[in-house]
Amino acid sequence: MKIMLGPRIAVVLSRIDVVTEALVTRQTDFAGRTDICFVNVITDGGKDIANASYGPTWKLHRKIASKALSENTDSESYKTYVVNLDNLMKETEDGFLEDLIPLLHLCPTPRFRRVVGIAERIGEAVRIEIAAHREKFKKDELRDFTDALILAQKEAEEEDDPTLMSQITNTHMVNAISDLVVAGTDTTRNTLHWSLLTMALHPDIQKKVQAEVDSVIDPELNVHVSDRNRLPYTEAVLHEIMRMRTVVPTGIPHSTLCDTTVGGYDVPKGTMVFINHDALHFDPDQWEDVNTFKPERFLDSEGKMGPKPESWLPFSAGRRVCLGETVAKPELHLFLAGILRVFTISLAPGTQHDFEPRSTGAQNTPGKYQIVAKSRS
Repeated sequence: MKIMLGPRIAVVLSRIDVVTEALVTRQTDFAGRTDICFVNVITDGGKDIANASYGPTWKLHRKIASKALSENTDSESYKTYVVNLDNLMKETEDGFLEDLIPLLHLCPTPRFRRVVGIAERIGEAVRIEIAAHREKFKKDELRDFTDALILAQKEAEEEDDPTLMSQITNTHMVNAISDLVVAGTDTTRNTLHWSLLTMALHPDIQKKVQAEVDSVIDPELNVHVSDRNRLPYTEAVLHEIMRMRTVVPTGIPHSTLCDTTVGGYDVPKGTMVFINHDALHFDPDQWEDVNTFKPERFLDSEGKMGPKPESWLPFSAGRRVCLGETVAKPELHLFLAGILRVFTISLAPGTQHDFEPRSTGAQNTPGKYQIVAKSRS
């Protein structure tokens, strides 16, 4: 459907056939990002990964990030990120008038200014982290994404390549790292929040996960990412959580890079395009009992994970598929299996909570709830 966001035309795709046509068949046509005032301000004009224009600079940063994401390290600055991230998400929940009426950015609202200040504090924490990395940087011992960016920057300087140097400036580095911190942290923890609530609301499913974990993990051993293939029911539970409560239900809006078509309709160059993940995940033509929490829908006749259903798309697809998918899925699996191996989760006595989202903004969040984690030992 076509909608108007202020003066801007936007198209919303809500069926898997048209989504696949746009993101896979015509993936380059739909690989752009929309010019949004708020995003431009906090990313220095789209010098990050998630919101950057499709082109050589974006490809370079995504390539570096893809290689480096397998290494994650602890950081003294992490608390700074998380505290500011909490405030950022609360303030941005309902969007900004500046994005609908661009002229307002000349005299921004107090909330807009507050959010820019929060983003600047996150950026400053990242700059401090980069400086610390530079002091201990070793070309042959890359520790994480920050080291990978420093190496790419040094190689560009050594080659005296002006084009490459312009694509990996200090500003690009700060925004790319901020991207991974904000996107990776917030989506993962909100999915984990939904997971804990699910376990509290579905004790029967929780017991099945615990039984599976107990049956394949030795009591003296910890759960490892390598155990993932032996815990298919646990993974199916996570897939069902992400189906029913996709954390970012409309994703990051795309933009068409040329005049194109989708579903038989003409879509002009520069059109904002939303993918309605909630519609895909609750499409009765694709899923049975769409409102029933049923992990078994992801398992085959032997109880193993079956092929990914076509209409399961929490990480999007195509050129702009979520960079963190390969990290987030095993990470969440490890968290949930590890927690339920040790604890039984229930709602705190005298409290109630349902499975409905509490957020009115771009993210599906369960809101605050109280749980009891009782040791199983």
